[in-house]
Amino acid sequence: MINAFFFGFSPWKDYLQGWFPDRHCVIVSRKTKDILREGWLLRILTARKSEVYVWGFKYPKFLKIFCKVFGIPFRHVEDGFVRSVTLGAHGSMPASLTIDSKTLYFDASRPSDLRNDSKHLRFCR
Repeated sequence: MINAFFFGFSPWKDYLQGWFPDRHCVIVSRKTKDILREGWLLRILTARKSEVYVWGFKYPKFLKIFCKVFGIPFRHVEDGFVRSVTLGAHGSMPASLTIDSKTLYFDASRPSDLRNDSKHLRFCR
């Protein structure tokens, strides 16, 4: 099973396992001091088949560099284009998510998977 480490996700986003049923999902703090103090970088390195997912831009920048150096897949996650009936701040599960290996779809400063290559698009649920 793939170990998926999620950084910057609010604790109420407990719906992650439903979106990633083939992964062991672990929600991790986005704070640098917590990541370092609790040994998350070592845990990612020593876990078999690790992936890192970050919510929006809520992650320390060294995390993306760390993943690149060690060949760990790194993905940006954000609410998709189809949203749930109520807001995510109320704890509702989104009707869609966007997952992109380069940047978020609304970041106009660099290319994204969505803009460059639609074969990487993944539709869930």
